[in-house]
Amino acid sequence: MINTLFNETATYCLGRYTFEYPQALTQELSSITTIDEITIESKPIYPPAFKHRIELKETELINKRVSEASDAPFLKEVIRLDNGVIFDHNEDYNKPDAARVLEAHVYIDGVAFIMSTQIEDISNSKYKDEQAVYEKHNWPITEKPQKLAAMKSLISRLQGRPKGEIPTTKGICIPNGFIADDGGKHKEKLSMLFKNNQFVWAIVLNNIVESENESLLERASEINRVMRQHGASTLKKGNLKYNDIFAEEWLISGEEKNSNDTLDKYYRFQYNVNEKNVTYLTPLIEILLHNSTRVVKDYSDDQMIKIWDRVLQSFKVRPHAF
Repeated sequence: MINTLFNETATYCLGRYTFEYPQALTQELSSITTIDEITIESKPIYPPAFKHRIELKETELINKRVSEASDAPFLKEVIRLDNGVIFDHNEDYNKPDAARVLEAHVYIDGVAFIMSTQIEDISNSKYKDEQAVYEKHNWPITEKPQKLAAMKSLISRLQGRPKGEIPTTKGICIPNGFIADDGGKHKEKLSMLFKNNQFVWAIVLNNIVESENESLLERASEINRVMRQHGASTLKKGNLKYNDIFAEEWLISGEEKNSNDTLDKYYRFQYNVNEKNVTYLTPLIEILLHNSTRVVKDYSDDQMIKIWDRVLQSFKVRPHAF
């Protein structure tokens, strides 16, 4: 049964890593991408649809109202690009216009990307009292130039990526895209979430967090205490090494009452890499399988472990990623 599941897999690229995941276990796929405080969404669409999208967005922003007249207009600036546009607009209807958002819509290699980042801008003369405080502390009165430059730099390194294509040069994969290295050290948090009607499988790559003093297995006393409280047990745990990646895993199962007052099996499988050594090129890698409110009815404990193992055995560094 498990072999049949893995007869049809898709190869995914995230960050500087690739892995294979069964198509039969992917009913819903979502992702969150953040680079240097810029969130990125992506979707392959045709050029006319992209053109229509940004026209609608600009009209929407032009027509948005503000709660205080002094914060008008809602849309502060439209910055035209060769492949799209960047909107500088207020963050919300009822917030002062010092709280703003840079929102880029760009079209690259058949993929529409939406990029956004929050900025603070008190350069308007109405903020003169705040400006005096900022100048006293040598703080910038606007973040716009710095963050706009960072966004434009990111756009210049961004490429669209067809489904299943694995890049062969230095840089990081994001859903539907690839960001080429520029020699800088960037703050990156990338994730993908695979859902089916029985369980969820998630992967997170994060070089923003601080290194931990203790690893997953070194927190055993704390984890065991929580497990005893919930009547959970360990299916498997330990150090492992697949494809020259050293990791720790802990696979837990238990039972809990559902709304019908009967018991359902629950699973929580955890895989961690680089917990005690997080750097730009060695992000914290967390892979998690859990069923939360879902009921696992088609797989035994052994089969769940085999699914977990097969996916992890495919997880590896992409060639020429560094």
